[in-house]
Amino acid sequence: MKSSGITMEDITSQPDAVASVLKFHREEFQPKSPKGRHKKKRRNTNEKQDQQSVKSEFSETDLPSVKKVYMEDLVSKVDPKPLFTDLKLIGQGAVGQIFSAIEISSGNKIAIKEMLLKPSQKESLLAEMSIMRNASHPNVVNFYGAYQNDTKIWVIMELMDAGSLTEILDEYDVLKMTEPQIARVCNDVLQALNHMHQMHCIHRDIKSDNVLLNRKGEIKLADFGFSCQLTKEKAKRTSVIGTPYWMPPEIISGQEYGTKVDIWSLGIMIMEMAEGEPPYMEFPPLRALFMISTKGIPPLKQQQYWSDEMVDFLNKCIIIDPSTRPRGDELLGHPFLKKACPLAKMVKLLDAIETIKQMRSDEDDDGDETS
Repeated sequence: MKSSGITMEDITSQPDAVASVLKFHREEFQPKSPKGRHKKKRRNTNEKQDQQSVKSEFSETDLPSVKKVYMEDLVSKVDPKPLFTDLKLIGQGAVGQIFSAIEISSGNKIAIKEMLLKPSQKESLLAEMSIMRNASHPNVVNFYGAYQNDTKIWVIMELMDAGSLTEILDEYDVLKMTEPQIARVCNDVLQALNHMHQMHCIHRDIKSDNVLLNRKGEIKLADFGFSCQLTKEKAKRTSVIGTPYWMPPEIISGQEYGTKVDIWSLGIMIMEMAEGEPPYMEFPPLRALFMISTKGIPPLKQQQYWSDEMVDFLNKCIIIDPSTRPRGDELLGHPFLKKACPLAKMVKLLDAIETIKQMRSDEDDDGDETS
């Protein structure tokens, strides 16, 4: 209890909320290897078996029926090694490694996600690849195919050569994003989310780690490992899944939920961009979940610095009651998104971040030489 950050005062004043959080911890909380900054603090939960729900944000006639996906529908048995060259390790995730490579037939640079094919993960991997394939959109990382090589799967994707949004926020103390840059990220991520939501898919893990950029300044949504497809048979979900600091109250409390959980997490990501980290990051995950479910989200620390349009957009995203929280298509017309900077401004931001990294690397090299 001590490590959770939950106090006796919390237990006596908010027993139901504490019970929900502790139930979440006892039954669901299985950390996934974090990435990006705050490495000791970012944790993800694994999904328990979904329960069938009865209500949906869409009418049942709009929802697709369950469609069984098979390995042969998505994965080729051709040995991929002769097809690609110049593999370079660029990332290490919880389930495998990520390489940059060149496709020999086209000469194009691509990304390869190499994973061990474990029987327990087969179904979730198929669901992830199926959603990626079907979610083709300018603001979604492209899925080019997959190959099975013995016990490993190679997932071939678009290479986003400027890294994640997290890498920009790592330099928050030195270089802060401007409001037009924040609006550009919000607009492009919301375009991707609206496309997914129209397909009746939920991403369920919106945060800076899962927003990627390339050297053109383009912004794309990635990592569909926690995504799910709503169907007539499962019109809403109750799975406790996601990353604690970005989780909406309806997931924390175990309620049924739909696509609007992504809108809440988008709002938290706005605060992440504006302040360098999400609210309650100073607390242990369980304490943060308790604060979200009982206190909601605090206002921006320097709210006067930001426009009324941005504050209003944020406040709409983090409305506690999901029934009154706007949908993605409703938010796309918001005045805040009209402030979005051109991609050239994102390129300048990326160039500045690269310069900062290089300067830091040079300083480290000088320190090594003098020691």
